[in-house]
Amino acid sequence: LAQDEVVSDDDVSSALSLGDKGVAIVGPIPTGLPSIVWPTERGVGLFDLPTLKDDWLRAITPVTDCVPADVDADGKPEIILAKEDGYVLVYSGAGELLHSRLVGEPLRAVAVVPGAQGPTIAAALPGRIAGYSADLKTERVLAEGEYRLLAAADEAGVLLAAGEGATVT
Repeated sequence: LAQDEVVSDDDVSSALSLGDKGVAIVGPIPTGLPSIVWPTERGVGLFDLPTLKDDWLRAITPVTDCVPADVDADGKPEIILAKEDGYVLVYSGAGELLHSRLVGEPLRAVAVVPGAQGPTIAAALPGRIAGYSADLKTERVLAEGEYRLLAAADEAGVLLAAGEGATVT
């Protein structure tokens, strides 16, 4: 978004995510108006734009990336968090912890890739990108290499990844 750019409810349909402790704009949860998922030194919360107040705030640190996406097909986006201490977490839009998995390695970035069999939560770890089921119960290697940034394209099954000397096949 450009500086001073006005964002309407129609412009924010699902999400805009900026990694590396950035911001994720989510809409509409839970009030039908846009909100911001904001990882800070205090934790992660959902900030309601119209009221300029926190809907919820959880003392979750250190967060390296977050992305909103509907991973359980209920029509409402969940908040997926990557943590430096090796956890990947899935929160509801209301701030309830739905799923948690200790990977045991620092997570650098996270993205949600749509697919015919449901979404895959992709996480950039040292030496690879791992893919997890929406409930975080299953894991598989999606690509090898050192990746720092992940993003999912709107097209099913397309993951964009950036890293040093790494390729996705």
